[in-house]
Amino acid sequence: MIDREPFDRIRLDAANGNQVRDVLPLDLPNRRVPDPLPKTGALEVRLVEAPTRPYQVRWVNIVEIKLYHQLLLDEARQLTQAGKFDDAYDYFAFLVDSDRDLPGLDAAMDNFLYRNAHASFQAGRHDDALAIITSLYERNPQWPGLDGAINRISDELIKSQVEHGEFKTVRLLLSTLPKRYAPFQLKCIPQWDRRLDELATKRLTEAAEHLEAKEFDEAREAVQAAVDIRPNSAEARKLAEKIHRARPQIVVAVDVPYSAPLTERLDDSASRRVRRLVRQRLMQLQGYGAEGGIYSSPLGEVVPDVTGRKLTLLIDAKRPAAAGWTAYDLARQILLFTNNASADPRASELAQILAGLDVEDGKTLHLEWRRDHVRPEALLVIDLMPPTSNPSLVSNQSAQDNGAIGLFGVSRSSEDEVRFERRERATSPSPDAPIEIIERSFDDEDKALEALQKGHVDVMERISPWSIPHLADDENITVAEYALPTVHLITVNPDRPLLASSEMRRAIAYGIDCPAILDKIVLAGKQIPGFATISGPFPVGRELNDPIGYGYSRDIPQHAYEPRLAAMLATVAWQEYQKKNKESEKGDTPDEMPPLILAYSPIPLVRTTCQVIAQQLTAAKIPIELLEATPADLAQGKLDWDLRYSELALWEPVVDAARLLGPRGELGYQSAYLALALRELDEASNWKDVPERLHEIHRVVHSDLAVIPLWQTVNAFAYRKNVEGIGDAPVSLYDHVSQWQKIFTTN
Repeated sequence: MIDREPFDRIRLDAANGNQVRDVLPLDLPNRRVPDPLPKTGALEVRLVEAPTRPYQVRWVNIVEIKLYHQLLLDEARQLTQAGKFDDAYDYFAFLVDSDRDLPGLDAAMDNFLYRNAHASFQAGRHDDALAIITSLYERNPQWPGLDGAINRISDELIKSQVEHGEFKTVRLLLSTLPKRYAPFQLKCIPQWDRRLDELATKRLTEAAEHLEAKEFDEAREAVQAAVDIRPNSAEARKLAEKIHRARPQIVVAVDVPYSAPLTERLDDSASRRVRRLVRQRLMQLQGYGAEGGIYSSPLGEVVPDVTGRKLTLLIDAKRPAAAGWTAYDLARQILLFTNNASADPRASELAQILAGLDVEDGKTLHLEWRRDHVRPEALLVIDLMPPTSNPSLVSNQSAQDNGAIGLFGVSRSSEDEVRFERRERATSPSPDAPIEIIERSFDDEDKALEALQKGHVDVMERISPWSIPHLADDENITVAEYALPTVHLITVNPDRPLLASSEMRRAIAYGIDCPAILDKIVLAGKQIPGFATISGPFPVGRELNDPIGYGYSRDIPQHAYEPRLAAMLATVAWQEYQKKNKESEKGDTPDEMPPLILAYSPIPLVRTTCQVIAQQLTAAKIPIELLEATPADLAQGKLDWDLRYSELALWEPVVDAARLLGPRGELGYQSAYLALALRELDEASNWKDVPERLHEIHRVVHSDLAVIPLWQTVNAFAYRKNVEGIGDAPVSLYDHVSQWQKIFTTN
C-alpha cells in the first residue's frame, strides 16, 4: 500500500450496498475527518478509477472515512501483528516523517517496539531485543510490564555474553544498565555481579592447583580467565606474577608461522624473524649510517683497518655469547662458509675477496682482503655452528636445530603454534626474562588485536596501518615501527616462456594501479611517512636523506597505470607466444590466454592486495588465478606459479643486489646487461662509486622488468607495556630478545 499513489477510502451505508470506494485525497480541513460526520450536505469525491469525474455523495450516506495516513497506520498495525517488523518499520518511518501528530500513531509504535523486542528475545537475539526495548523505554517508560521485560532481556543478554566469554561486554553491561534504567532497580544486576566473583574465584583456585602440579600452561589459562572476568583483581594479578616467575613466558602473535627449515631468502619473513631466536650470527645489522649498514658482533669488537684491506675481530670473553669461542673456531667456520659459494652469492663474494685468515693469541682474528670491499661485514652475516673446541654449546637442542646455536631452540610445534625454549647454556640478565617464547599464528588480524588487548598475547609482530589508530587510545599497548622498510614486488617465474616476453612483463606493470592500491588498500586513506610507490627493487627510504635509500634512483619514474596499453601489450605477447609454439611444432595453444597463477603469503593485507591486483589485471585482459601458499612451500618448489607477490628485506643493497638479481640469486633471471651492472657493482672499491652503480642496476631492472616494483612499506608492531627490553626501533623483532622481560606492577 505504501508504494501506491495516495488515496482515501469511504464506506457507504446499506442503502448504497455497503460499498467501499477508494477515492482521490479528499479536501478536508487539516486533512482530518470531522467527528462526528455531518448529517447534512454533500461531499465531492473523485474515484481512483475515474479521477476526472466528480461525484456528490450525501454526508448522511457515508458511514466511515479513512484517510491515506490512517490506512497506512492500519496496515502497519496488521504487519506488526503478523510479525513482519521490517515491513511495518517502513510504514512507521513514513508516518513519523509525514504526519507525526496522526491520532493513534504513538500507541501503535509503542506496541510495535514491544512486540519486536519480544520476537527478538524469543529468537535469542538478546542484544537486538535490548536495543529495541530501550527505544520503547525512552518513548514511554510507563508501558505496562516494561520493567519485567527489561530485567528478563538484560538477564539473558548477560548470560549469553558470559557463556561466550565476553567478559568485557559483561562488565560494561553491569556498569551501564543500572544507570540507564535507574527507576526499575534491575534484580539481575547484583545477581550477576556475585556470579562473576564466583567464576573468578573458581578459576583462581584451578590456577593455583595447576601451578602446584607444575602444569604451567593450564595455570596460565586459568589465571588469564580470572583476569578476563575481573581485570582489577589483585589476587589474580598476584597469582599471574607467581606463575610467570615460576616459568617466564612471552606469547607473540604472528601472521606468517615459522616452519623448518630456516632459509636465507630475502622474502622469507618468518625465517628472518626466527633466526635471531635460534641462531647466533657472526655479524648482525644494527642500523644505518651515512655509508650503509652498521654491523656488530655478539662475540666481540669489530675493527676495520684504515686501508680497507683488513678486518679484525677481537673476541671478548666477558660477553655471554663469546663463551667457549676461540679465533681458530671462527676462522674454521668462515672457511666452511666460503665452501658454499655455489649456493650463496655472499659466500661466493667472500671467497673472491678473502686473501687470508690470521689468528693472534687465540682471541684475535684478522681477515685480509684481496681487494677493497665497501661493506665486508655484510658478507659475514652468517650462522655459527658449535665450535669444535667447546661441544658443550650444543646442549638442549632439538632435531630441528641441525647443530646450530642460539639463545632459544624449537621445543615443539603445531599447525598454529611454535614454542621456543631457552637453551640451558643461555644466560639471562633478569629472572623475569622468558624461558619460553610462543609464536601463535593468526589468520585474522582482528582476532590477534583482540588477543593483544585482552592480554592473551604479549606482542603482535606486525600490525596493518589501519589498525594503528585502533590501538593508539589503549593505555596498555605500545605501537612502534621497525627501523628499516621493506619493498614489495611481483617476481616472475623464469621458467615460463610467456613471461620471458618483455611485452608480457610490461603489460603486467602497466596493468597495476600502484598509487591507488597503496593509498586505498594498504594505507586505507591515511598518510604515513615511508610508504611510497617505487620504480626499482631497492628501498627508497623514509625521507629524502635516509641513508638506506643509497641504492634507489629517484630520477627513474614509476610505471604509469595504463590498462588499455597493458591489454594491447598482453595481446601482442600472447600472439607472439602462439606463433612461436606453432613454428616449433609444440602443439596447439588455446585461443585465449590461460590464467596466470599469482602466489602470495597468507597475510590478511597481502591477501586483499592480491585480490585487487588480480581484478585490475583481469580487467586489462590478463587473467589471474590466486594461490595462497606459505613461503616455505614456494621456496621448496612444491607449488606451480607464474607470478609471486614478494615482500623483501633488501637492507644492504650493495650485497643484496646479487642475492636477488645475480646468476645464483633468488630470481633466477638472466640478462647480459644486468650481469654487467652487477659485475661493476662488485668491483666498486669505495663508497662513492656504490650509489652510482646501484642506480645503474635500478635502471636496467626498470627497463627489463626483471621484477615488477610495487611499493615500499614501513612496518609496525605492538606490545603490551609490561613487556620491556624490546627496543624503540629494532631491525627485527627479536634483536634484543636477551633483554626481554615481563614486569608486573602492584597497582
